[in-house]
Amino acid sequence: MDCSRSDAPIDGGTAVWVYTKEMAQSIAKYKYEGKKEYAGFYVDRAVRQCGEWICQRRPDCITAVPLNPRKQRMRGFNQALLIAQGIGKMLNIPVDNELLVRSRYTEPQKNLTPTQRLKNLQKAFGPGKNIRKYKSVLLVDDIYTTGSTAKICSSILKGAGVSYVWILNLCIGSDY
Repeated sequence: MDCSRSDAPIDGGTAVWVYTKEMAQSIAKYKYEGKKEYAGFYVDRAVRQCGEWICQRRPDCITAVPLNPRKQRMRGFNQALLIAQGIGKMLNIPVDNELLVRSRYTEPQKNLTPTQRLKNLQKAFGPGKNIRKYKSVLLVDDIYTTGSTAKICSSILKGAGVSYVWILNLCIGSDY
């Protein structure tokens, strides 16, 4: 992930897979069909492939992009949080899922243009608890396409006092 190509306050990032048709189908089953058992495979692969990269950045904690409470009730889980928790457990890094809050419902990003994505996410996130106690945070999400979610979440974390925000995604669009 080339964070130097944007004005995002992201210090660096990595992804486990390129976002192919097969990975799109896998993640869709995980998110929308409740295939939570996929999380174990995703976590194992993320740690094997990206664990050293994560540890070199020495994050104080791992957090996940929060879901709107309505979406989380519908799905029964936050897909990014399950990944964050698994990685945290395997690498012995604490997970704090109260750094960011989802403040409003948003339309799914997958069918929106980059401009629409940014507009869709405006005021969708806010600072949560404990942000000031961390200097370095690893933010986990499932898919990085335009970077809209990562940019907004990173801006909030940095605006609240976090010095370094690192991004880990399961998949990244082929343009990055």
